Amino acid sequence: MKFQRFVFTSCLFATTLAHGGIFTYEIGDKKYDGYDRFPFRFFLDVIQRRWWYEPIRDATSTNTTCSYDGGAEYADNALNASLHAPIEAGQTVTTWWDTLDRFIHGEGPLLAYMAKCPGDSCVGWKPTGDVWFKVNQKSFVDGLTAENLWQQYRSIYGRRGDTESWKNGAQEGFPTVIPRNLLPGKYLLRSEAIYVYPDIPDLNSPGFFQIYANCAQLDVKGKGTKLPEKEYLVSFPGAYKNDDKGLKVYEDYPAPYEFPGPKVWTGE
Repeated sequence: MKFQRFVFTSCLFATTLAHGGIFTYEIGDKKYDGYDRFPFRFFLDVIQRRWWYEPIRDATSTNTTCSYDGGAEYADNALNASLHAPIEAGQTVTTWWDTLDRFIHGEGPLLAYMAKCPGDSCVGWKPTGDVWFKVNQKSFVDGLTAENLWQQYRSIYGRRGDTESWKNGAQEGFPTVIPRNLLPGKYLLRSEAIYVYPDIPDLNSPGFFQIYANCAQLDVKGKGTKLPEKEYLVSFPGAYKNDDKGLKVYEDYPAPYEFPGPKVWTGE
């Protein structure tokens, strides 16, 4: 019995380490540390809202907005972030996904959404209703379809395509260009990884998919004058349904992957 309990606990711990989120944001030549509860640095001023490394397995959960802080009862704690990273419209922000060990997932898309915060700050704002618009999405690298050619896989493991790349700095990150015509102001950047590979499902969840959503606060500058039209705006939760094709286990190589959510807004 003790041996069985040890095996179960070890497997659970290994599974936990397989999850994660964004630890670093890069804009130009400047890097911003994200929220990091390990080793208990969560009291530092950062641009990123708090998140928890466990996946979200229900697309209708309120935690799909910006993750959560260790449990639904602590959801409000995910609002804590005090800084805004300045970025010019048209500039690129690169997100780096990782864990204490490594973000083992690789099969699935990476996406990015933005929402304009009211007033001159995103601090404490709860984004409800249709305020989010998609600015980036990527499934496979260069249109190729193979298990190790997901952009998520490449961003984490690099071009070597093996699980040792994260150790030697071969990761590529996930670059997102802020639309060059976007109206200046304070924005939330919602970065998302969706895992669509067969996995052991949570008995209380509706499917195999895993959603990881992290939010950071940006101060967009420039001379843009545009905001997305209504057809591009969605809410979280609300943008996805549990039976969306893009959330189902993907084993259709080499068929194209079908993204969940709205079309990408470019502002052109």
